[in-house]
Amino acid sequence: MEDRHVKSIAARATFAVWVFAATAALAQLWHARPDLGPQFPPAFSLWLVERYGSTNGEELRDLETLLALACAFLLVVLLTLSVLLLLRRRRPAH
Repeated sequence: MEDRHVKSIAARATFAVWVFAATAALAQLWHARPDLGPQFPPAFSLWLVERYGSTNGEELRDLETLLALACAFLLVVLLTLSVLLLLRRRRPAH
């Protein structure tokens, strides 16, 4: 029973580290190569800048970073959970 608990904690820790690292790497890639990231309509971009209250280039870069991290996080979590679900379904029943 305790071995199962340790495996569960290890699996959750591994998942958290993976999500953190993959999110950071993907957001960094999108900063380096903006053409690879999501493209938002200009109206949405202007609305977001207005809501955030960006008044200079540094604040705009902060907003870009937050948006890249949010999009990367959602993508990494959705893809990871999808893969885990597929693997679980393919595993034979005991």
